[in-house]
Amino acid sequence: MADKDYEIYEIPDELWERVKPLMPPTPSISGSGPYMDARRAMAIVFHVLREGYKLEEITDNFGGEGAALQNRIEHWLSTGTFDRLWQVGIITLDELKMLVRIIMK
Repeated sequence: MADKDYEIYEIPDELWERVKPLMPPTPSISGSGPYMDARRAMAIVFHVLREGYKLEEITDNFGGEGAALQNRIEHWLSTGTFDRLWQVGIITLDELKMLVRIIMK
């Protein structure tokens, strides 16, 4: 699976304007490693939800960016970002459960 597969889905500006206020600030890079751009990482998350990939399939195919993507996703999980996306109806409860299963494996 190549990086170009993830470029298929781009978050439309209108959707990003709904998502962006729900995002926590990016933590400082020291100690936790690099973080991928939030919009790009969320586009990959939405792609995962649509296609049903496993997290390892995603992070393994981004070379050096795989760890940055994983850091971003784990930060969102720990800060309740996905819960907030569910609460406002951007993702469904089933998608939220799927994300937790994917990430916690």
